[in-house]
Amino acid sequence: DDWQERFFLYWRRWRDNAASTTASLAFLPADTRIPDHTIWTHMAVTSALAPCIDGREVRPEMLLFQLGPVQDFIAQARSQRDLWSGSYLISCLMAHAIKAVTDEIGPDAVVFPSLCGNGIFDALHRETFYAAEWESGDGTRQTTWERLLADRGGKARVADWLLTPTLPNRFFAIVPPGRGADLARAAQEAVHAELRTIGEAVWTWLAAQGARDEWKARWDAQIAAFPQTAWAVQPWLDREACLAAAERLPTDERDPSGVAGRIRSMLELGEKQLPESDRDERYYTDKAHKTRLNNPGLLWSAHYALLDAKLAARRNTRDFAPWDPAGEGAVKDSLSGKDECIGDENFWGKLTNEHKDLFKAASHRYGAMNLIKRLWCRPEAVGYLPQKLGLDPSIVNQALRADSTQDIAARNAPATGVQGPASPYIAVLALDGDEMGRWVSGARTPAFLKQLALKAQKYLGDHGASGLHRLLTPSYHLQFSEALANFAMHQAREIVESHNGDLIYAGGDDVLAILPSTRAIACAQALRAAFRTDYANGRLYPGSHCELSCGIAVGHQNAPLQMLVKEAQKAEHRAKHDYGRAALAITLYKRSGEIIEWGCKWESNALGLMARVTALTNAGNLSGRFPYA
Repeated sequence: DDWQERFFLYWRRWRDNAASTTASLAFLPADTRIPDHTIWTHMAVTSALAPCIDGREVRPEMLLFQLGPVQDFIAQARSQRDLWSGSYLISCLMAHAIKAVTDEIGPDAVVFPSLCGNGIFDALHRETFYAAEWESGDGTRQTTWERLLADRGGKARVADWLLTPTLPNRFFAIVPPGRGADLARAAQEAVHAELRTIGEAVWTWLAAQGARDEWKARWDAQIAAFPQTAWAVQPWLDREACLAAAERLPTDERDPSGVAGRIRSMLELGEKQLPESDRDERYYTDKAHKTRLNNPGLLWSAHYALLDAKLAARRNTRDFAPWDPAGEGAVKDSLSGKDECIGDENFWGKLTNEHKDLFKAASHRYGAMNLIKRLWCRPEAVGYLPQKLGLDPSIVNQALRADSTQDIAARNAPATGVQGPASPYIAVLALDGDEMGRWVSGARTPAFLKQLALKAQKYLGDHGASGLHRLLTPSYHLQFSEALANFAMHQAREIVESHNGDLIYAGGDDVLAILPSTRAIACAQALRAAFRTDYANGRLYPGSHCELSCGIAVGHQNAPLQMLVKEAQKAEHRAKHDYGRAALAITLYKRSGEIIEWGCKWESNALGLMARVTALTNAGNLSGRFPYA
């Protein structure tokens, strides 16, 4: 037996198989005194920490890895397929980066994002760990991959699961001491190796269309320059060194106690405020007096804050080598405005004449990355993606749905009693969780007493625990990651499509979608409601203590999609900073050139008033000019 395969399958299938017979088994608490994380997350973290034991101490390293630039790259899109393709390419590259780490130390080591059930990550193991056959109770034999497909409704329905970009552009992992830097470099190489493989598949098609060998140097140079990667490693520190370092981090006026202050308050509860007779000597280093807790997990949030600060510092260090243009100068990429395009005018004339379905703008010229974005997901040109996922090309094309903004606008519902075609306007929706960084620092975690079982709540409340926050610990961190992943994998796409839209990306608390303009606000409200759900359909979600902000850019179906994406992101920024988070901001671009900006808090009466005015207008009881009066 292959122990690595067996371990991977236990990690991936044990909980699902147990819950398929008794659903409540998925929610067995790890500790009945503080039942806010399951035994499954506890076991995953325990397993991840096992190789980090040094003597009698657990001393892990923390690894945080990030790709960029993401938003600018994704926004460089002329069509909806381009927009999706850029998002999916980032998720695909991240999956390979993560796999380079999990192949070495196991999937349990990744705390964020939650990987269990992620389609893109699962697909990378289709021909390895999932290829083994198993005999079921009725005597039939299936591979694990066939079982996964059957659970998702078969190949015809599984494409949505495999083709939704659900991995963010960063991951966080627990790694054995001394291995963080090597694993980060392995992840970095995996990203570039996969992109080179994709690039070769696309270049093979371009060469068949007349691309010349002398252009290959520029092609390779542009691929080698993307994406930028940054990573940071934080070794485990002793208690005093950790708290001292955390106290030197920049302060936040919204969090005066800081991560070190919260930890010190929790230590004081266990070392000073609890009656000595009630302190269990197993949890103290000094067994006689029981004045020093032996729980290094309490320092988790401080170590993560130090790690996050390191990565921010690294990303702000813009080191770069001089750019080698690799040949004579050429026209700039029509979407990025930075890279030089691949090929000459004769080559582009041939492409746009012979492949009008792929290159609809005859005047556009593209560099390597935007050519990859355009072609790698087109089964009629490059067969890479269907082969990678083991899907029929027709299923891939069907799953990707609309390619033009005109198709989206056609889904607009005409107002009641109004004759003529539906509105030609579309909406790009950008949604992002509020203060997620403060959640993982512990500044926004729930009150400690509210997370406890009633008996523990009463006892600790009587002994000075009032006012304390629940500290971020490894198991709670992973449970929170799982809640974010559940929203992205099981709610976002369903909600967007129920509002006649198409999901472009869903990575935890971050969503990008394109919708008919008449459904955008209702979709945003539904996404927020799902995000703030505590529990539904057998899964945990971020919950009612979390909030998010949303930006919507509305424009004509012929408006540049690249502009609408950037304006939706700006509107989201406005919702967070001008309206104080937990808000919605909208930018409307009229064909006349007029720009209208509007926004409100979710909990204000503005959205209810808007819905009422819309209903009266649609019923013919209110003039359509009333909002402009």
